[in-house]
Amino acid sequence: MSPRQNDTYASEVSKLLESALGSLSFVERLRYVNCSFPAANANAPVVELLNWNSLDDSEWKLSWAPPWSCEVCVDGRVQVISFSTLLRVAGARVEGRLRLSFSSDLSTLSIRFLEMPDAHVDVTCKVIIGQLPLPIQETMGSLVREVALRWIRENLVSPNKLDLTLHEKKAVSDDDFAAAKRAALIGAARARDHSWGRSVSDSQR
Repeated sequence: MSPRQNDTYASEVSKLLESALGSLSFVERLRYVNCSFPAANANAPVVELLNWNSLDDSEWKLSWAPPWSCEVCVDGRVQVISFSTLLRVAGARVEGRLRLSFSSDLSTLSIRFLEMPDAHVDVTCKVIIGQLPLPIQETMGSLVREVALRWIRENLVSPNKLDLTLHEKKAVSDDDFAAAKRAALIGAARARDHSWGRSVSDSQR
């Protein structure tokens, strides 16, 4: 995703965390919520082609650990105990099967998981002022994980999908069609080779 798209999703996730944590009875004030979703080539997704039918329909295995993080500073009170804590969300990891669909002019890409992927985030709490009882830390951590999984389920798991803009639409030339045809033929050949190699490997066991 482009830096602009990452900024959009970072803002959306910030609002989700603010709403979720602000609903907790022991939270008195959210000082700030800051999410950083940098676009880094070194942390690009690892993908493996599983099945290719066309540009509009292909299936891939995805493994991704983006360098994304969120920080939430919270003031709260439990009975007579006041506290301020810094909640950090990082270490996101996701693995699953994707279906990709390119538009005919290659300007957009639709992404959806075929089923709920294996997803994980690390949540840590650092007490700034006062004391933070362990059950409260666990409550906030569980809530953040729940929000992350719900967002994936509601936006990325079939029949839901995420539409990404790859570039502005433009007239499609004969060269574009030829390039797309070559890509489709190569993808189909790779899918056949992968399936054949897997069958041979299985038969030799």
